[in-house]
Amino acid sequence: MPTPPIHGVPTSITAFADFFPQGPINQPTPVASFSQFLKVFGPLDTRSEAGFHIQQFFLNGGTAALILNTGAAPLSPASLAPLKQPGLFSLLCLPSTATLSATPMLAVMQAAQILCQANRAFYLADIPPSSVIATPAAIETWFSTSNLDLSSSSAVYYPRLTLPNPLAHGQPHEIGTSGTAAGIYARMDANRGISHAPAGLEATFLGGATPVFAIDDTTNGHLNTLGINAIRTFPGKGTVLWGSRTTRGADTFADEYKYVPVRRLALFIESSVITSLLWTAVEPDTETLWAAIRATVSNFLLMLFRMGSFQGAMPSQAFFVKCDASTTTQQDVFANRVNILIGFAPLRPAEFLILKITLPTG
Repeated sequence: MPTPPIHGVPTSITAFADFFPQGPINQPTPVASFSQFLKVFGPLDTRSEAGFHIQQFFLNGGTAALILNTGAAPLSPASLAPLKQPGLFSLLCLPSTATLSATPMLAVMQAAQILCQANRAFYLADIPPSSVIATPAAIETWFSTSNLDLSSSSAVYYPRLTLPNPLAHGQPHEIGTSGTAAGIYARMDANRGISHAPAGLEATFLGGATPVFAIDDTTNGHLNTLGINAIRTFPGKGTVLWGSRTTRGADTFADEYKYVPVRRLALFIESSVITSLLWTAVEPDTETLWAAIRATVSNFLLMLFRMGSFQGAMPSQAFFVKCDASTTTQQDVFANRVNILIGFAPLRPAEFLILKITLPTG
């Protein structure tokens, strides 16, 4: 049976939630440039941490943002409710979380991880100010109590950043890392693809922000083993994202989603397949449908293989798709659902990673 092809979903639409001095409240609003953001949500404001992040996002390569004005109340888990829609965004930044006290901060971060898991998105978490986290030992302690390591759909960077504040005659202004990192993710996605790590000498800062303080090789290596990514400045190279681990990236976990590009590639494949196969909901759950699904998904993965997204010298070494009587039982057929198993070999030494996707049928 002829079927429409699978189209890759956007990978770098970044949602920002915070207070802004104007603009619609509790209504996610897309903007395509910093000038459009200023026109809709007003000028930079010292009460809005996210405004500076959004500026850095666009300066570093971001092209599509989704702005949620939460109003004057402090950010809370309830503030994120308007974002509960799969496909609405692919990256999440909540800069003002860093300014909350410990208990509300933990609640918002946990809500953000749950939201990203449900939306098949990725959360870039911000750490507290350097006045609170002044040493590598302090970030280690904070991270160990943050519960961020419960999910692989997030990453954290250290240290925070400083940039000239146009609202204070260019005096240094400290901000978190999420907006800058999201812009670099977007630029790297466009230049190299989501399967490549947004890190290294290509992951340069373009917006003038620099780390609050320097990290040496020893500290970098230790934090990396914990799942904390370093931001570093190298002579002649500038400031770069120098790590690419998820918050489940500690060596002790040995998690299959230890690395940011592997987790984001899996989310991308899952979202693209689910979004493009909505037509299965009106088809009978038969071998004809299963064969069509296998062909359509295989063609999509073959395209990714040819783009260099997987390991392997040939497609059979890079991915597989199963959708047959071994994945979809008679009980599944009675329940009007079809199960797909997708395996792929990411760009690192590893066995196949397996995705199980369940779709409704007619």
